[in-house]
Amino acid sequence: MEHTDPATVIEFWFGPLTGGFAAEERRRRWFAGDRALDEEIRSRFAAACDAAAAGSLDWGDTPEALLALILVSDQFPRHLHRGSALAYATDPLALTTARRGIEQGLDRRLALEQRAFFYMPFQHAESRLAQHTSVGLFTALRDETPPGRRQLTGEFLRHAQQHRDIVLRFGRFPHRNGILGRESTEEELAFLETASDYGQRPPGPAAPDPA
Repeated sequence: MEHTDPATVIEFWFGPLTGGFAAEERRRRWFAGDRALDEEIRSRFAAACDAAAAGSLDWGDTPEALLALILVSDQFPRHLHRGSALAYATDPLALTTARRGIEQGLDRRLALEQRAFFYMPFQHAESRLAQHTSVGLFTALRDETPPGRRQLTGEFLRHAQQHRDIVLRFGRFPHRNGILGRESTEEELAFLETASDYGQRPPGPAAPDPA
């Protein structure tokens, strides 16, 4: 089966970059829980995501190829499989890919905001070591950003710190417990009363729209 190519994946996700950053409208859409975006990813990239999950997607070892593989194994499944365990199924592949690229210094050949998504698998890992690595990578990215755009990479760093703090406290992300069939502790249940589900609420009766 024919699958899309890295350039198509990257263009779809980032669009044109200015000074290493995507347009603001693109950035808002990434994290808004946009169901239209979910369906667009499904129609265009479901086959590539399935191939990645099967271990049959090999685009090579260029910076762009590795970034595209990270997107289809880390970001896109969270849209395709929102609210199910499959949202996280290819996280190990994304993390292995990111590590391989960083070891070769390939991440540093990408634009600033592209590097942020290259590092995202560390932020998504239920590993204290990976979380410390995540914060280190995002700190360096923030520090390397020109002062006029530093608030953008600073926001990525803030989210990385939030994820690290959760994993340091619980050793995992409690918001995944229901989806993954894990039993939550009393402390986790208390935490979940006010914590974000990061757009991955388990399937169930639809909540009423907020007034």
